Amino acid sequence: MHILLTPNSNFPPQSQQTRKRWFKPLQVVEHIDVHEGQLDEFRNIMMHRNGPAMNLILSERTWCHSFYALETEEVWVHHPNYPGWNQLHFIALYPEAPFLYKRDFEHGLSQASGIQFDDNMN
Repeated sequence: MHILLTPNSNFPPQSQQTRKRWFKPLQVVEHIDVHEGQLDEFRNIMMHRNGPAMNLILSERTWCHSFYALETEEVWVHHPNYPGWNQLHFIALYPEAPFLYKRDFEHGLSQASGIQFDDNMN
């Protein structure tokens, strides 16, 4: 498999507060299968909405340690019993993340592009 970083959508740890925790964050891998004809639109959303929203979360909140968005350029081998995907997100989260994600992500989306959470997810 050959993968690329999605532009403007990769953020290593930024906040000193997240690094001072007593325990390491949970590493989450999110795989997404974007339809071939929608890849440019998805990349645009990541670059101009979701990526900047995650950057705001990483710089202003303490529940997310890092975020990396990757996209496949070429898949060499795929097991037919596993779901297909062409986008990967590696997210390092702390336990309170599920309770704060939607509110903070909506705030980030609003700041980055003036869009609401539900409209972005559609």
